[in-house]
Amino acid sequence: MKRRKSDLPEWYQTKNYLHFDYQRSFEDVESLVTDKKSLCKHAYWPFLKSNIVTKTYVPEKKKVKEKHRPIMYASHIDAHIYSYFSKKLSKQYENYIEGTPISDSAIAYRKIPRNEDGKGKSNIHFANEVFQYIANKGECVAVCYDVSSFFESLNHNILKKNIEGILSLDYLPEYLYRLFKSLTKYSYVEKAEAIEVLEKEDKRLKYRLCSDDTFDKLIRGTGLIEKNNKPFGIPQGSPLSALLSNVYMIEFDHALSNMAKKMDGLYRRYSDDIIFVVNQSQQNEYEELLKKELQNLGLGVNDKKKNVTHFEKKNTLECKETPLQYLGFIFDGERALLRSSSIARYYQKMKRSIYKVKSIADENDEPFKYKKGLYERFTHLGEQNFITYAYFADKEMDNSEIRGQVKGHWDKFHEELDKDL
Repeated sequence: MKRRKSDLPEWYQTKNYLHFDYQRSFEDVESLVTDKKSLCKHAYWPFLKSNIVTKTYVPEKKKVKEKHRPIMYASHIDAHIYSYFSKKLSKQYENYIEGTPISDSAIAYRKIPRNEDGKGKSNIHFANEVFQYIANKGECVAVCYDVSSFFESLNHNILKKNIEGILSLDYLPEYLYRLFKSLTKYSYVEKAEAIEVLEKEDKRLKYRLCSDDTFDKLIRGTGLIEKNNKPFGIPQGSPLSALLSNVYMIEFDHALSNMAKKMDGLYRRYSDDIIFVVNQSQQNEYEELLKKELQNLGLGVNDKKKNVTHFEKKNTLECKETPLQYLGFIFDGERALLRSSSIARYYQKMKRSIYKVKSIADENDEPFKYKKGLYERFTHLGEQNFITYAYFADKEMDNSEIRGQVKGHWDKFHEELDKDL
């Protein structure tokens, strides 16, 4: 009897993307992930590497800036394995950091409850906590750093040692070691190259990229599989990579959290984004520790992305430079606002989507359809979109003027809707 989706465990999530393998039933997956002998024999597939392009509109320069980010997609069966062990390892990680300053400092890729009903914190709450800390502290300096090439630089020996530490093991058993090796000495295939070869030979399938025989002949046999032979780096995009990055940073988070506590300051790390708030006289000492601890882990910072904001107390708390930017919000000492680039990107996306839908209707000589979908995506009538996120942020954040930033969205939406092509 097939289980209902609501009855399936959280770690079992099917994805719609095509890969070298096909989708597996929950029963098949469960029998594999719970059998250590089967896991020891499991052959992990190569990842599919794709390039994600994020477009950001820069209002000051009136142009769109592109950011390229490589993402690795695990095969369906491997993704289930990673997701299953991410759930198990996450519990061990939470137990390990419980009662330590790290539990408040490492905020990415975790479910941190914000109230008794179990609802988790989001970027809104993380940013608000930092802004309110600054408001209460008064004169201080907030420094933001970005760790360079984060996932690509994680040292395998350090990662293995930390995993063994949170599991209280002297060494990884074979089934876990094979899992570890699949994420450190991982192999991958460029998605675009694989599709080009398969389509050229007319071997691409509907429900998976290709058959096992075709994989051996056209993918493996033509040398498309590449392998990470470096002693560092894990694939960004697997269901387990995010958690492993937190495990990797345990000693760093411990040192930086303790120093912040000693200085009566604040430290937060959201993946590779770091912020600390201390007295201005303490900034250099804290930065020296930060760089030293990163160096111990084989990591470094991108100084071009370093942002320093000094807050001074006059009649009110003010920032000397441009306002602090953190997790999509800005703070000037009094008010919390959305970044102007985020709002600009929302309006650009709204305009493009409306134009596209209207153009399709015009080409097919049809009446303008899909209005309901546009309202749901770009106005307050939807459930989960940029506007509802802005309204929620305005409600949750202290001294926010965010709602006022998007109050004109309704008129602008209809202005685009009523435009002639």
